[in-house]
Amino acid sequence: MSGVSAESQVRDPMRAAQEYLLNRPWWELVLRGLFIMIFGIIAIAWPDISLWALILVFGVFIFVEGLFQMVAAFSVKKEDPSWSLMFISGLFSFIIGIF
Repeated sequence: MSGVSAESQVRDPMRAAQEYLLNRPWWELVLRGLFIMIFGIIAIAWPDISLWALILVFGVFIFVEGLFQMVAAFSVKKEDPSWSLMFISGLFSFIIGIF
């Protein structure tokens, strides 16, 4: 048996996820929040066209999120060996946002 407890094995990925989220630029979180608020306001204000508006806003959101994720993948390239998965995920989001 190694000296590492099961609890510490669970905490390390959680701590890494928390550090990743807390170290992101503040303006990225604000931009995400604005897109989500616009998404909700459109759904409430115009229920007759909300489906098309939501599809459009969601597409823009996914497009921008994909761009941010691809840029973030290159910024952590030296520190994170799984940066390519982050880039591929961002690329898929980017492509889905175009459609």
